[in-house]
Amino acid sequence: MNHKKVEAKYDSTKLDVHYYNKEEKENSITGQVWTDGDDTKKEVALTGNKEFTGSLDLSGAEFSKIFFLGSDGITREFTALPGGKTSIYLTNDDKTAYYTASFALASDSLTSASMINGNTIQIETGKKLNQEQAKDKLQFKDNEIVDVKAVDPDENGESKKFVLTTEKDLDILNDNQVGINDNYKSIDIGNYVRSKEFDDKYYYDGNDLGALYAANGTQIKLWAPTAKNVTLNLYNSLDNSATATKTYAMTRSDKGVWTLKLDGDYRNWAYDYSLLFGNGKETVSIDPYAKAVTINGERAVIADYDAIKPDNFDRLPEFSKPTDAIIYETSVRDFTSDPNSGIEHKGKFLGMIESGKTQTGQVTGLDYLKSLGITHVQIMPSYDFASLDENSNKGEYNWGYDPKNYNVPEGSYATDPATPESRILEMKKMINRLHKAGIRVVMDVVYNHVFAPDKQALDKTVPGYYFQYDDEGHTTNGTGVGNDVASERKMARKYIVDSIKYWVKNYNIDGFRFDLMGILDVDTMNEIRSEVNKIDPSILIYGEGWDMRKTNHDQGAAQYNADKLDDKIGFFSDGIRNAIKGPEFGGLKPGLVEGNGQEDNYADNASKFIAGFLGGADYGKLENHPYLSPNQTINYVACHDNRTLYDMIKTLMPNESEENIIKRDKLATSMALLAQGVPFIHSGQEALRTKNGDDNSYNKPIEINQIDWNRVAANKDTVDYFKKLLQVRKDHSSFRQSNYGEIAKNVKVVENGTNGLFAFEYQENRK
Repeated sequence: MNHKKVEAKYDSTKLDVHYYNKEEKENSITGQVWTDGDDTKKEVALTGNKEFTGSLDLSGAEFSKIFFLGSDGITREFTALPGGKTSIYLTNDDKTAYYTASFALASDSLTSASMINGNTIQIETGKKLNQEQAKDKLQFKDNEIVDVKAVDPDENGESKKFVLTTEKDLDILNDNQVGINDNYKSIDIGNYVRSKEFDDKYYYDGNDLGALYAANGTQIKLWAPTAKNVTLNLYNSLDNSATATKTYAMTRSDKGVWTLKLDGDYRNWAYDYSLLFGNGKETVSIDPYAKAVTINGERAVIADYDAIKPDNFDRLPEFSKPTDAIIYETSVRDFTSDPNSGIEHKGKFLGMIESGKTQTGQVTGLDYLKSLGITHVQIMPSYDFASLDENSNKGEYNWGYDPKNYNVPEGSYATDPATPESRILEMKKMINRLHKAGIRVVMDVVYNHVFAPDKQALDKTVPGYYFQYDDEGHTTNGTGVGNDVASERKMARKYIVDSIKYWVKNYNIDGFRFDLMGILDVDTMNEIRSEVNKIDPSILIYGEGWDMRKTNHDQGAAQYNADKLDDKIGFFSDGIRNAIKGPEFGGLKPGLVEGNGQEDNYADNASKFIAGFLGGADYGKLENHPYLSPNQTINYVACHDNRTLYDMIKTLMPNESEENIIKRDKLATSMALLAQGVPFIHSGQEALRTKNGDDNSYNKPIEINQIDWNRVAANKDTVDYFKKLLQVRKDHSSFRQSNYGEIAKNVKVVENGTNGLFAFEYQENRK
């Protein structure tokens, strides 16, 4: 078959010409136009300065091609566009005709410019250039280029990417610009801000960031090294709509710390910052180190933070050892909201320490916690989070894994969120009363991400610093919420360590559960462990060590790096969890408690259960989780995430009798609670808690999430069984070994799962 090229034919078009010539001194030039249908040259007058424009109506003989002769003596050939109008963009000394300005100006433009270190910039040009062309074309405002190197040039020596070296270091407080032929682009400092050079230059080791109050004066310090100006806004009102009563220009001192000393008593004044950056960006931000806030955490509040506390507020004596701990996870809202609870302060810190009863006499609240025999209560996020409106009484619900202000309690859990002292005092009262009841408090913390970087203090005060970025300059998304904290950067690490120390010293917290700990880095977690050891070495540190980090993967504080972390930094053990009840990700599969021994994955589950039951020593081989001791394994079969244990068994065994569901539920709980390591229980697990099969109830109605105290009463037998299990663990040290040598010496596998039977023999006190 013969193919014949078909060309579009036109009998008219309005031609708009844009001709770029930066060297032209006159304000008007002339071009000539003709077509392949009529070679009579028509003049078109072009006027302007550097960009010259003009138009011409072409009509008459039918044509396919149009020709333009410019003042540079070059003839360009192009075709008309359909629709009766053709806009064409031409550049002096370039024979190509373009249909967009951006393509026409590509050789005279930069698509990106990024600061690498003090005097090094990487640029990308719109069109390929060789090194000599780049040297000739590139210009720098208020600086000199001393060297230009092409990055990965092609066989012709051309590239779009070049590294420039300047005579003077760039001033990050100014809008540095580089360009071609007076077409300048601002240099982005993001890569530099995330460099080791920046970290080393601007790291501040002082312990005085934020507001330090005294009756005769308050010192306020903010680390914002890339800000050109910082203004402190003071408000003699706690109303978020109030305008500033006073404003003060802050002084930039060493390491990019901005300082202001206020004379006089400013207790209960609100404040925030207005920041101006070198590129012209402006932000208004709360203090990242805020310790008291207005409602919804919009502004920081000056207060005598340490003095806001109940009477006799002291730390408990040191706890014995991690494997003696029994951790019970709950939420302030979940534990106190049931209308039948008999608790007055429902959904509040104070409700956690009430001793309530249902109408049928079921003990609730603090008395119930005491009756269980647990040692630690892990309270789901209780710092100030962003997902709930503290002004609202509509009953919205959220777990709170969306941090706003890291060093302030959540206002919706306070009886008066508009009064800054309320949330502080009431959280401390909760902790103090739990301590007096012999129960230690673990705080669930989320340093791996924030709710929204552009609305949160960290990125508003030092844009581009605190988060992980990919090679294209976008925030990474290992967390699944659009941002990952870069804890390996010195001031990010300092911020997290300072925050942990604040909660330990000022709130007497006894432990920390780190959400998505694998996003954080090994050195940060080890430093946290080291610092809390100086205060109380028995403080529990553990977290989710899932493999989720997108940058510097080798640094992740995840299970694959367990042997690089202190052996008193623990991990939730998905190995034993999945072996017992089955995985929830990648498709539901039965675990040992739902199976019958005939499953394809039975042998794998059996070996991983035994490994977990013996404290996880073999998980280094089985799952690349090289644990150093049983202190590092948090053994569990349910938590707030995913389905409850009861719901999981019901989902996998819809036709099983209720009697057998309960037996399997009790078996699963027993397998986790008696394993070597640290046992962890989801609140209500002891009473067959259900969320009606919901596998992600983070923002579902409270009716789904709350502890149903009537169900607790109805399942008294399983609750009593749970209490007896805990007592067995407490009574026998053989279940609470601290190292793998002790376990190997004192625990023997008698039956390894053959025919569904597992049996272990223990030696205790040489018996």
